[in-house]
Amino acid sequence: MAQTNVLGGLDRAIPLGVDTVSKHMYIGEYTLGRIYRSNYDGSSKKLIMKDVENVEGVAIDWIGRKLYWTTYKSETIEVATLDGKYRKVLIYAGLEYPRGMAVDPIAGYLFWSDWGAAAAIERCSLDGTNRVSLVKDKITWPQGVTLDTNQELVYWIDAHHDTISSVDYSGNKRKLIFEDASLALSKFHGFDLDITGNFVYFTDWLANAIYEVKLSSGVIVRTISVPTTNVIKGAMGLRVVDSSKQQAGTSNCANNNGGCEQLCFHKVPTGTSCGCQLGMKLASDSKTCEDAFKAGFIMFADSDAGKIYQMQLDSINVKPIAVPFDEKTSISRPVALEYDRVEDRVYWSDVTLKIICRAFRNGTGFEVLFDDIGVADGLTIDLAGRQLYWTSTSNDTIEMSKLDGSYRRTLISLDLDEPRDIIVDPIDGYIYWTDWGHFPRIERAYMNGENRKDLVNHTLRWPNGLTVDHVYNKLYWADAYEDNVEVMDLATLERKVVLNKKLLFCV
Repeated sequence: MAQTNVLGGLDRAIPLGVDTVSKHMYIGEYTLGRIYRSNYDGSSKKLIMKDVENVEGVAIDWIGRKLYWTTYKSETIEVATLDGKYRKVLIYAGLEYPRGMAVDPIAGYLFWSDWGAAAAIERCSLDGTNRVSLVKDKITWPQGVTLDTNQELVYWIDAHHDTISSVDYSGNKRKLIFEDASLALSKFHGFDLDITGNFVYFTDWLANAIYEVKLSSGVIVRTISVPTTNVIKGAMGLRVVDSSKQQAGTSNCANNNGGCEQLCFHKVPTGTSCGCQLGMKLASDSKTCEDAFKAGFIMFADSDAGKIYQMQLDSINVKPIAVPFDEKTSISRPVALEYDRVEDRVYWSDVTLKIICRAFRNGTGFEVLFDDIGVADGLTIDLAGRQLYWTSTSNDTIEMSKLDGSYRRTLISLDLDEPRDIIVDPIDGYIYWTDWGHFPRIERAYMNGENRKDLVNHTLRWPNGLTVDHVYNKLYWADAYEDNVEVMDLATLERKVVLNKKLLFCV
């Protein structure tokens, strides 16, 4: 069989999906966390989705025009339109290592494998509801998943048992299709599979081969060797391009997008459900979308991942979502973080790039405010006065400026060792900061840097994050060495430990 390299320059391309309607293929780039779309011949390659954190499987709803995918690191199943709009997390709870997936838009089901400790083949409706476990027994490392939509059968490959099996859409009528009982495939590690006609094809990423198996007999009738090169290091994602596998059908979303503002999901036999992209949620009419964070949210920096996340406060059933910075944003190791609710901007310091920068919460409008501050571990905003304050452990200074970076000046430059976090209390006119140098302490000064005073200078080791409770006039801080959170009454200066837990860094 002739083989042609149609698309190169990818870093660990693993999952593969095809849309026979538009004659496109979708390729997941595992390492860089991207999904691309191109024509069958590799032309017109386009980035559809980024920041998907180890994409393992993709599936195409060719009728509803949706792209579904699984992620290994985030442990999620997500969806967007085929052009990458309205990205939404469908399932995030009860997943460990979701991998292969397939969709039957006519029956209205999405299927996937999970090869975690509780390995399973599962099914849900196209909107993520009505989740059902189909296979839980005698399954260990389920990998690729494919469907026979005519017979309503689910097929999967198990790399531990060296088998290919099937069940119907209800999880019944389990059948063993192929088993390498003789270990004839001495390096067997099946990864993905697909069917067409009376044959099932599967990839073996250790043998670097594709096998053709007759469904009726379970016998290998052909082996297709995949040449090992610097580019191809293991046969993984596989899809048979066969238009008969993606039959024409109708969607309840076809008329005016089902009345949905963003995502519309076909429900069987009738009806629709609507969905909204990350950062938005359904309004009371269950059709339109509104800001999911208007009731309050948490923002935090993940310095290892190089991302800034936000998470709703009005629901416990959500996962943090990354601020969708555009390609112009420079971000490597964000540490200090502040939010300006007046302009809906995020401010942060990057200790690798040694900058202080800002962007809007929707990821646009990136600006570098300062590139000569060294390592800034703390920054804060005076919302009323529209001022920015920060500490520099490199320069041992506390500085301030306007929020646009103008009128910069140094407030304190003496007797600072390792200044860390800083907060501002514009109501009482103070700034507070931590210093975890040779003489750890927490200090306070007027907002112009004058009238400096030690508040805490004993029983401290690595004081980090600070916050102030204006209602009860209390100061809270975290000590990363003592692994605790303490509180001080600012009127009486009395202290007490309110939380003791390992690995605290900030509060």
